[in-house]
Amino acid sequence: MNGIGIPEDFSLENSNSLGLQLVETLVDQLGEVELKRDSGTEFFIRFTVPVQN
Repeated sequence: MNGIGIPEDFSLENSNSLGLQLVETLVDQLGEVELKRDSGTEFFIRFTVPVQN
């Protein structure tokens, strides 16, 4: 395990990090994000890609 990870009270919506604010904005518009803290910190970002014919 590396580092202390993300604090339990961390909120992506209230982050002061410009990078995380950009991620939150894009995810709000295009997909969803999931944060897991089971063994370390993991972010899962999902975007819907429309099928083109």
